[in-house]
Amino acid sequence: KKRKEIKMAKIQGDDLQLALDNIKKDVAAKKRGFLETIDCQIKLRSYDKKDKRFTGVVKLPHDIRIKSNVCILGDRKDCDKAKALGIPCMDADEMKKLKK
Repeated sequence: KKRKEIKMAKIQGDDLQLALDNIKKDVAAKKRGFLETIDCQIKLRSYDKKDKRFTGVVKLPHDIRIKSNVCILGDRKDCDKAKALGIPCMDADEMKKLKK
């Protein structure tokens, strides 16, 4: 069954919720023996890197699980801060190694 692609500059909340509901129905129909996740990728257009402010709030339907794995992706300064806190991190050079 082929899914319908929606291409637009801004996705309305109702369209996003409908797409997530369809995914959940498919998952419920095919139970698997592992935890499935949904990843959301957002592309920012006309974003000024100097202005680091975002407006808007996204409320997740469920609380975040306590047992989570996190890896910080950043520059050397961000990685130094993360390592000082004991958080796994990767800079651009380490991410390039993954492509090989």
